[in-house]
Amino acid sequence: MTRRQRLIIIGVLVSLVALGIAAFLVLRPAPAVNTPAEQPETPGLPLAPSTNQPVNAPASPATSTPAPTPTFSRASAREILEQQLKTSGAQFAERFGTYSNQGDFQNLIDLFPLMTERMQQQTQRTIDAASAATSTPSTYVGVTTRPVTTTVVSVDETGGRATIRVSAQRATQTGDAQPVTRYETLTIEFRNQQNVWKVDSARWSTP
Repeated sequence: MTRRQRLIIIGVLVSLVALGIAAFLVLRPAPAVNTPAEQPETPGLPLAPSTNQPVNAPASPATSTPAPTPTFSRASAREILEQQLKTSGAQFAERFGTYSNQGDFQNLIDLFPLMTERMQQQTQRTIDAASAATSTPSTYVGVTTRPVTTTVVSVDETGGRATIRVSAQRATQTGDAQPVTRYETLTIEFRNQQNVWKVDSARWSTP
């Protein structure tokens, strides 16, 4: 083989190699550019309620209309005072008029704290005189007094005086006989001493 033939063969081989390289470059697939990596599928989150659809608001607690509070008329200070005097007068009359000849005037002695000093002195003189004139009783005599009605005659708050009238039923028991019932009225004069109303006098009378 001549030199010329070897050069021709080498040239042909070089041309074939060049053509193969060119064909590889042309025919190979182009690399993907900036292709994002596949992400694993994640479960979808619950969708927010649509603003176009009504949303059920929480039920408000039922409100009931409160019952009207009863109104009471307030008694005036004068009315309260009169009621207190009437109560005190009725209690005084019952104890003052209930006694027996065997009680040693204990009913009157128990009422001393409710009396003014003048009334106490007057009552004590009555007790002393009755005790000196009365001997030991041979027959039981007792009087039971029950208040029926109490009336305010007058109240002078400035002067500290008040008059109460108590109508009472009085039953007198003598020995084993049937009680004798009568009705009497006790007029009580009150005086206000150091903001305390006390009995200054008490007189029985027949209607």
